[in-house]
Parts: sequence; C-alpha cells; structure tokens
Amino acid sequence: IDYCKEIDNKYKKVSQIKYLMADTSIKSAAEDVPCYTEFLRIITWYKNVFAMASEKNNIWIRWEELYADDEYWMGQYLLEFAGIKRWNPDKTWEFDTDDAKKRDEMLMRLTTPEEYERIMLFIR
Repeated sequence: IDYCKEIDNKYKKVSQIKYLMADTSIKSAAEDVPCYTEFLRIITWYKNVFAMASEKNNIWIRWEELYADDEYWMGQYLLEFAGIKRWNPDKTWEFDTDDAKKRDEMLMRLTTPEEYERIMLFIR
C-alpha cells in the first residue's frame, strides 16, 4: 500500500516510534504490518486514554452516538473542530486479507481486550 510506505517512512525516525521498536516484542509484532507506525501511534494514544480514564470520573461517548449520514464528513467535522488537518485525504489504506490479519494480530498482541475492541471500531 503506497500510503503505508509513505507514512511509515515519515514516522519511523520519530523518537517515540524508535523507542517502541527497540522493544523486541513490539518489533516482532509490528515489523511486517503495513502502516505499523500509524498503528503504534493509535495504540499508544488509546493506552494513554485508558490510563487517564481509569484515574478520573468521566463519560464515554460512543462513535455511534455522533450520528451522521456520511461518516467521512462526520470525521472531517471532528477533525476541523479539533483543529487537526488530514495528512492526505486522497489516500486510502485498504488492506488485503493477509495484511489485515497481520494488523489484527499486532493489535491483539499489543493491547488489552478492551483497547482492542475500541480500536477496531475505528479501523473496520
């Protein structure tokens, strides 16, 4: 996937990704997965959210509660609201069966069941 090659080349030199990939268990789970740098960033974000949420009183809002006729535009609206710009909206990252299996195996190895379930809501 061209997008994945671009994104992995862009982020593999970032210190946080280098730090994560220095762990042999993470490296063995991630090294053959397209867009592994993006998934490591997602996993790290979710782990931080779960750690913060376990320490505070909070309310979870499910994605389904943010109903929109067009999920793409709802995503765009949320990005704009947060002041985040899409890296390249014309690129897609569709995985073939083998790559999707590698991705799912990596996510299962590096997350808790609850984190995995939440992450998969946005990936599939």
